[in-house]
Order: sequence, then structure tokens, then C-alpha cells
Amino acid sequence: MSAYVSLNYSEWDGGLNVPFGAYLELPRGFALQPMYDGQRTHLLLHYNRGRYGMSLIWAWLEEAGISFNVGF
Repeated sequence: MSAYVSLNYSEWDGGLNVPFGAYLELPRGFALQPMYDGQRTHLLLHYNRGRYGMSLIWAWLEEAGISFNVGF
């Protein structure tokens, strides 16, 4: 498990925000990443296999999304 926190200036909000979260490694290439972006909460489930990966995203705990990635 690894945790993170940062202090950012947001032009959109016109001020500072404090994003934070954690990255929890799970068995068989999976990882869970709960996070707060300074405004709202998100939850990501990552799956990596070699240089390929996929993430399921539950943004704002309201909207679902999916992301694919390839490393090189």
C-alpha cells in the first residue's frame, strides 16, 4: 500500500485544494485506488498484465468509466 497527499493551486476553483488517496495492491495484477481530488471522491480498480492495463473508474461515486493503457 502507498498513500499520497499534495497541495495544488486550481485555476478552475481559484484557490488551493488538497488531493489525497491510497494505492492498494491486490493479488493477480489488481489494485484499488480510492482518492479525493480536493472536491469529490473517486474510486478506481486497476488491472495490469505486462505492458497492458485497464482501469474501471467510479468518478464522484456517481459516474462510471473505463480506461485502457499500453506501456512502451
